[in-house]
Amino acid sequence: AVALLDLAACAAYWSVQGVDWVQVSRGPAAWVVGTDAAHTMGPWASLLGLGVLYCLAAAELAGYRWLALRVHRLARQPVRCGMLYGAFAFAVLDRIFLPLSAAPDAGADGAWFIALLLIYVLAIGPACALFARQPG
Repeated sequence: AVALLDLAACAAYWSVQGVDWVQVSRGPAAWVVGTDAAHTMGPWASLLGLGVLYCLAAAELAGYRWLALRVHRLARQPVRCGMLYGAFAFAVLDRIFLPLSAAPDAGADGAWFIALLLIYVLAIGPACALFARQPG
């Protein structure tokens, strides 16, 4: 659900510029195979991009759950703490993960940077916090 939320929010942003969700889903594929390869892979790049988003969301959820088991305030205040976690997760993605990826120039800037930060703070982080509260 978190990966789909991420894709939906990014697709909504880019749809204003005429970019469809299939093209948006190719972006995360570039992190693994590089930008040129992601453009030439066709529909496989979209599928790979969805897999990358799923793995990213799973890691973000696991990270929040791990922290919440150690810092109980995170579980008691999921929205507030989730927003902070969203900012932290975005910083890790943008400043550590992307520069080490196969597409190090894929980092966000300008309006896209602000949009991604808001997506993480207002949607991804709180969603991770709320899902981490679920038993099991």
